[in-house]
Amino acid sequence: MDMTRGARLAAIGLLVLTLITGGANLAATYQQVHASEAKWCATIGTLDNADQAAEHAPPAQRPKGAYSLALIRDFHQLRQSLGCGTGGRR
Repeated sequence: MDMTRGARLAAIGLLVLTLITGGANLAATYQQVHASEAKWCATIGTLDNADQAAEHAPPAQRPKGAYSLALIRDFHQLRQSLGCGTGGRR
């Protein structure tokens, strides 16, 4: 099967266009994911820092019960699992 010169150029052009579009899509997706991770890290960091402050507050102002202490530990573990740093904790 022989292709004409025009058909060959069109096929190459479409291939190049597809590769450029795919590369741009990957770059945009990476940027969005990175921005989303930064937002999650900021949110979890804020919650973890607030819980750390509550944990070190005077006894009358501390959260009460095992649920609160478990929640503090959960925020800290989530922060670590997201790779957001430990925030100077233990």
